[in-house]
Amino acid sequence: MKILVWVGLAFIGWILLQYSLGNNEKVVRSFVVDLDGLEFDTPKFANQGNNRFVIMKLSDPMIMNLQNPNYNVWHGDSMKSSQLPFFVAYAIGTINNCPLILVKPEILKESCSHASYDFIGRAIKGDKYKFDNLYQPEYTYLDGQNRIEINF
Repeated sequence: MKILVWVGLAFIGWILLQYSLGNNEKVVRSFVVDLDGLEFDTPKFANQGNNRFVIMKLSDPMIMNLQNPNYNVWHGDSMKSSQLPFFVAYAIGTINNCPLILVKPEILKESCSHASYDFIGRAIKGDKYKFDNLYQPEYTYLDGQNRIEINF
């Protein structure tokens, strides 16, 4: 009987070992967002599982305003010119990881803190707190610029 128990335990150990050694593949998750009907300079919030994203189609005047802002930012430029006129970021603030809300034109704010961001994800300087720019996932255009695939 003891031999049977040891054989069973050895077999289970072998299965667990094989599973842990053979399961090193990177999981890439993505989803596709339709950009038709997206209004200029208006954030669209999209959810995929536990992830929330903000997607915007920026007008030429907005891009010019963002290139020469009338406010100070904590970090350098985060504008990915190759991705313009669209901006995609995780819709989660960088202090308390709370959802973003639109508080006024061109400004997104973390709903549970003072952290605020412009429409290309740059952290806007506050009184004394420093925080990071919004995290931007990799994405690619599909069907010209009618849809994007966001990788997260």
